[in-house]
Amino acid sequence: MKLGHIITIIVLGVVLAVVLSFYGDRSYYVTFEQAEVYASKNSQKDYHVVVKIDKEKPQEYDPIKDPNYFSFYASDTLGVERKIVYNGAKPTDLDRTDKIVVIGKAEKDYFHAVDILKKCPSKYEAEGIK
Repeated sequence: MKLGHIITIIVLGVVLAVVLSFYGDRSYYVTFEQAEVYASKNSQKDYHVVVKIDKEKPQEYDPIKDPNYFSFYASDTLGVERKIVYNGAKPTDLDRTDKIVVIGKAEKDYFHAVDILKKCPSKYEAEGIK
């Protein structure tokens, strides 16, 4: 075999390994109902759910009692509402946005978020203010 063929095979092997590593670590955007179905099949995987915060229902956060417990209600893109439990401090400026992405797993009667993604705070500022 020529040296050029060997180098080509090695390069293709490296490219294939990189592509497969990204494939196994990709994120899935799902609804609450899909997250519940997937949780029964693979309880170790986290899923992304785009939600709209229900500002009419109470949010539970008491930093003196437990600074690592925050819960609120939100509905997914299909309108299905669930309680979200996040074991961390309430994110700043969360009340200033409607839609966020919660990353986590569906539990029996709530969605356990391991991370909450929201827009950058500068997105909330008025156009003329700098």
